Amino acid sequence: MPTFRRRPPPSLANLLGSFNVSSPDEVRWLHRGNSKERVEQFLQSQDHIIEGDIMMGSHGEPVMYHPGDKNPSSMTFTHWLDCVFADPSKKAKLDFKDQRAVDSTLAYVRSFDPTGERIFINADILPGPHGKKPLFSRDFFHAIRKEFPAAVLSPGFTTRDYGKRGVYTDAMIDEALLVLDTLAPPLTIAIRAEFLSTSPRQTMERLLHHHEHTLTVWSGAKHHKDKILWPSIFLDQYKNRVFLDIVDGKLNSVLPR
Repeated sequence: MPTFRRRPPPSLANLLGSFNVSSPDEVRWLHRGNSKERVEQFLQSQDHIIEGDIMMGSHGEPVMYHPGDKNPSSMTFTHWLDCVFADPSKKAKLDFKDQRAVDSTLAYVRSFDPTGERIFINADILPGPHGKKPLFSRDFFHAIRKEFPAAVLSPGFTTRDYGKRGVYTDAMIDEALLVLDTLAPPLTIAIRAEFLSTSPRQTMERLLHHHEHTLTVWSGAKHHKDKILWPSIFLDQYKNRVFLDIVDGKLNSVLPR
């Protein structure tokens, strides 16, 4: 069996230090923070990072909106970032859902944070379990890295959770590693918690072969009820290499612990 580095990657030292924590699993997130109410909740909390979804609005300005939301937010990205960055201790994860929103969004980020020290940037560039063809190309993050050398890049898989068992395959992980191995750190690969539960442990451990890669285990509003033992063991063993971006921190509703 291969030996994995249990310590956090050196490339994350500044990020973890800014939160006064020692490992990624101690970082607290607020997931799906698209509305004014969610932003206010975040600013009043002890959470470190807010995750927001970015689309192009009908008036040609990026807005905070997740496709399929029944009650979409009316916040523009500029207002959202103004609110979040008003607190210098807070950071933001930008989850791009629309290619048209990228350029103007990042131009505004640059005016606050020229090197990207306060941001994670996420986009789905790989097909995952039940996922559609990605909207973003694999070259997307190469351009981002040149522009924001300190940002945490977070390539993701397209997925769909509609009650069917999904599995990350070795072929999917092969594709992810090809991309990750061409990017400078800090890097984290986004993995859906529900499908971590159903994927082979050996397959998922391959994502940790490189000492600078971490995982971001995320989950949305809907969760599978099926629970198995190995994700708990996996997360306990590699917690210094795993961020947990779970809705309202409710890990127990997704994985056994």
